[in-house]
Amino acid sequence: MDLIRWPESLPLPQLNGHGYSVGGRIIESEMDSGYVRSRRRQKSAPSIMPVKWKFTRDEFATFEGFLNYGIDAGAAQFIMPVLVGVGVTDHICQIINGEYGVTYSSHKSVHVVARIRIEKLLIQAEE
Repeated sequence: MDLIRWPESLPLPQLNGHGYSVGGRIIESEMDSGYVRSRRRQKSAPSIMPVKWKFTRDEFATFEGFLNYGIDAGAAQFIMPVLVGVGVTDHICQIINGEYGVTYSSHKSVHVVARIRIEKLLIQAEE
């Protein structure tokens, strides 16, 4: 099944305060001797990114339509360009629990905040 893409008519998340947290990939076991054994659990884990968008009223209507009908109220994943260490690249994303917050800052601007889960965060290959 092909994933739906973030609508080109919508802006990408704002970069001011942009960041993400990388999921744990290491498991540690404390030994009887007091030492800790660490090992890699998996090569990649989902990363969580808080995002903010600034929409016009029309863009916000498009966003809500995309969320409700395009990605099944947030249950489905989608492809969106995301800024990471290697630059802005396409990633598989999902709005966590389909939840988002809305603030109207003027008659024309709508601010939306959400948290997205990013699968397989793209990182630079080992040199």
